[in-house]
Amino acid sequence: MKKLMALVLFVGTTLSFTACSSDDNAPIRTDAKIEGTWYADQVVYTYEGKEHSRSFMELRGDDAVYETDILIIDNNNKATLKEHKKIIGSETITNGAVTKNNDKTFITLEKYNTNPREVVSSTTTELKLRYEFAAKEGTEPMIVTYTKVKPEIKK
Repeated sequence: MKKLMALVLFVGTTLSFTACSSDDNAPIRTDAKIEGTWYADQVVYTYEGKEHSRSFMELRGDDAVYETDILIIDNNNKATLKEHKKIIGSETITNGAVTKNNDKTFITLEKYNTNPREVVSSTTTELKLRYEFAAKEGTEPMIVTYTKVKPEIKK
């Protein structure tokens, strides 16, 4: 009887340690599925202490655009941003990379290498990126929502 009880305890203890150790190897969260072509759609930012939301096409000043920005992310963690700022008047292309740091995913573009975009959330149809933008008072956080469908330009 003592041998049977010792065997049961030994097997039970082994199984419980095995179960715990396999849990330790599980990822903290699943990797974001962000590959594809994304179109800038909405912007949420804070200005003078108030949160504002608007269409990406309604940006003003130096950030005003004549067409929505396009972000292309491939399966090799490479990113390409196509911007259409009115102040420049033509499309500009900036390349970059998708990197992971701990449990966060970032898109670092060559033109904006000191201001990487952090992936806030992603689904199959929506991608949200947070980064700092220059305001009169300094820099403020901004979240840009990208969609798989190109937004219509209102004229």
